[in-house]
Amino acid sequence: MNTLSRDKRLGAQHPSPENALSTEERQSILDVCHSKEFSSLPPTQIVPALSDRGIYLASESTFYRILRAHKEQHRRR
Repeated sequence: MNTLSRDKRLGAQHPSPENALSTEERQSILDVCHSKEFSSLPPTQIVPALSDRGIYLASESTFYRILRAHKEQHRRR
């Protein structure tokens, strides 16, 4: 049996990954997406624009995942 398989028991405690974003980091991504400058842009344009300024918050997929979790994967104008 694979010892690395996920515990499927109801009520089993699963620790959060060490590299998981903190609440503050998630909020900073949402703040950037809600800012006047980026509110009408998708993550495919936000992440490179921030990168040009030397700012890295998260990957495009993480931006999409956070927006989807907050039901904001639409135009945010």
